[in-house]
Amino acid sequence: MVSQHDAHWEVARIPAAWKVARISPLFKDTDPTDHNKYRMLAVSSVLYRLYANVLRHVLTAWCMTHKVLPAEQFGFIPGRSTMQPMFILRHLVHAQKASADAKHRKLFTAFIDFKQAYDHIPRQQLWEHLRVGVKLPQPLLACLEGYKHEILPVVREFKYLGMHFNPSATPAFAATHMRAGMFLAMRQACNRAREYGVLQDPYALCHLIRAFVLPLGLYGSQVWGTAFLGHGMQLSNPVQTRMLSFLRFAARVRSSVSGLMVLHELGQLPLQLYWLRVACKFWNTAKLSHSDLLVRVIKADVELGRRCQASWSAQFQLAARELMGGEFTLSPDMVLSTKAMEVKWLERWGRRWVGFEGDPRLPETVHRERCSYAAWFKHGDGIGINHMAPHLLNRQLSTEVRTSLTRFRLGNSGLGVETARLEGVTFIDRTCTRCTEGVVDDAMHFILKCTAASSIREQPEFAMTFQNNNEGLHDFMLSPCAPLKSRTPRGGGRPSSLTADGLSGVSHIITSGFSPGQPEGSGSGPRRPAPGCDTRCASAYPCTQDLA
Repeated sequence: MVSQHDAHWEVARIPAAWKVARISPLFKDTDPTDHNKYRMLAVSSVLYRLYANVLRHVLTAWCMTHKVLPAEQFGFIPGRSTMQPMFILRHLVHAQKASADAKHRKLFTAFIDFKQAYDHIPRQQLWEHLRVGVKLPQPLLACLEGYKHEILPVVREFKYLGMHFNPSATPAFAATHMRAGMFLAMRQACNRAREYGVLQDPYALCHLIRAFVLPLGLYGSQVWGTAFLGHGMQLSNPVQTRMLSFLRFAARVRSSVSGLMVLHELGQLPLQLYWLRVACKFWNTAKLSHSDLLVRVIKADVELGRRCQASWSAQFQLAARELMGGEFTLSPDMVLSTKAMEVKWLERWGRRWVGFEGDPRLPETVHRERCSYAAWFKHGDGIGINHMAPHLLNRQLSTEVRTSLTRFRLGNSGLGVETARLEGVTFIDRTCTRCTEGVVDDAMHFILKCTAASSIREQPEFAMTFQNNNEGLHDFMLSPCAPLKSRTPRGGGRPSSLTADGLSGVSHIITSGFSPGQPEGSGSGPRRPAPGCDTRCASAYPCTQDLA
């Protein structure tokens, strides 16, 4: 193969078969019946693509060495990306607003989008230009010459390279517009989950959300994400709010459940950490762009940050000072330590649980919902997708059991302590209606004390674990699974080794018909799906038909 490529290189010819390609239409919009929404892709020979990539690499290296490419070109150049011109545009807007004569000077930006430009290129004229030889910017200038008399419409906002700009270049404006794309991506994730039959599985749906929705929440965040890197904005920014609504949907819990609890239960991290990573990478790779223009803009933006708090550099420097502690001064030649910042961020995120150590059974406890989760259900200190709650990682449990356990742990199971709170009932009056004990109907009472579930706790496979419990629901639910005894099935046969733990005992109580608010043996049964919906929806949450 190398010898063949060398031979083509020497004679400056390629086989005629390499010039034949298969045209494949690529759909790129929402209306599949509109032929203008398709782009034609030429699928050529594999050998030709290898040869073309080698040729491109050689030409690119020569152009970079001899600096023949203009500094204003960012596409198809190593070290440069389309995010860099967006960064330059944001800097120009803030620099104009911070100037002394901002009221008398205006900044005008012209966006020109050549639709289907590649399909309308006159190939013969292009080859003639290359044969005669022209300066590199000349073809573009000649193309723009035909538009100098065109009247461009004035708009208040514009979508440039997937990011929305307004006259103020407000990051929140761009972030808000990302929410619509995230919703469409969530619909695709739900449709794919329905195809796989895992729409009701919170574990599988979380992975699909990460694959479909997460990239939309990160797009362009190198430019607009710095506005949301500050302390206290992990859960309060518009993009994270939309992501939390999707995660609550995956867990089948109501919208009022704490986002901190949902993230911990599903093993997710706030988008702020991802934004911090891409911002550091964007800053470090800008020095490898070989663009004098970008280097000058970075220096100017650092200088602008001293008097304009809305600039990229000022926002990042403020977030870094809050994160690292002490003085942090951003300089154009600085190389950011992404790993060090990430470690500091994770330490600060772990401290979000400080202050929720109160006893959830005391009437005067504040933040009772989060205190209950921290006291009875919080699993370890691990962070990330591989640190989900044990019942989500246990593949031996059915999807219904995992969903029921998730909703129970997140306080969305319909216990009296939850439903009565929404009705304005005082804490001491939220008593259990399944038994006659007259105590508050919380998770501790429901699992360990309620007489409505006594028959289940007395079953042989669960009796030992319930009897050995020392009034601690947290350790009981996370106790390791251990064999108890062997039992011979009815009708004879080989004895089976029974295993049980707190988790399986709780799941058996929750899913065995002792529905909260119902007497023993009655059961409430599954909720009836909405018309046209083929899935069982969670109470107090929109039907899956709304998203898929």
